[in-house]
Amino acid sequence: MKILITLIFAYFIFMILSGYPDCRRFLRRPRGKEIIFLLSACVFNCAAFCLLRDPLPAVIFIPVFAAVSYTDMKLMEISDSAVLITAAVSVYCEGSANIVYAAAAAGFLTLFSLYGKIGFGDVKLISAFTLYAGELIFVSLAAASSLALLYTVFRKNRHDLPVPFAPFLCVGFILILFLKEAV
Repeated sequence: MKILITLIFAYFIFMILSGYPDCRRFLRRPRGKEIIFLLSACVFNCAAFCLLRDPLPAVIFIPVFAAVSYTDMKLMEISDSAVLITAAVSVYCEGSANIVYAAAAAGFLTLFSLYGKIGFGDVKLISAFTLYAGELIFVSLAAASSLALLYTVFRKNRHDLPVPFAPFLCVGFILILFLKEAV
């Protein structure tokens, strides 16, 4: 029963945050990318229920991350509502223990944003998740940067186009969700 509720929750969070105007239209004529992101959110939510002692953060974060990844790949923007949900869940789960790390990450990454190396939506998303991850954010950023570098190396003749960084960040964040349980 918990897994069914989780799947329904993941569906609605994804639909709301990805800006899909009509959920019923999605059920009639789903597109390929939406199905992939929604199914990956459901699979990771089921894995969180099976593997984590406290699956609450993962159950909320994973559909949010799927929606963020989808909208960043589609529109190259990250919604403020997804950042606020991430920050609220982070503060609910961890309290104010990691606020120094989040402030440092926001300040440091804002400099990169000013020079056009990273989008400000990515800065906000990293800062919001740093409230949850703390010092483990460096592991997440290393994994995300490595994946983004591999992506840019292996895509064909399109090195001048900007790279949507949020999908790689979200993979690193999901890694932290499972890694934090082991630490």
